[in-house]
Amino acid sequence: MNFPAQSLLVLLKFAKGDIKFDQSVIDAGLEVLRYAWDMFTQSSIFNESGSKENIEDLLVQALDEGQSTVKTFNPAIWVTIGLWVLEKILARVSK
Repeated sequence: MNFPAQSLLVLLKFAKGDIKFDQSVIDAGLEVLRYAWDMFTQSSIFNESGSKENIEDLLVQALDEGQSTVKTFNPAIWVTIGLWVLEKILARVSK
């Protein structure tokens, strides 16, 4: 995936108040999230924990963290889940 320079510019204009929240901001946000998702799934941290193909496994691991008597925190799991949730919600909202 190519670097989303144009989408980042749209988000910057929105953040500065130069443009209002509209479909172009949603589309730009989705493209940036997709880029971040692609970059993250290619990182070595993520590959140690799983991939976007096994989100169910990551959700189970997160649940296991919460039920463990020894509290652990694996940021790769939570960032992946967060990105997945954002991707699904924004995809639904943008339709």
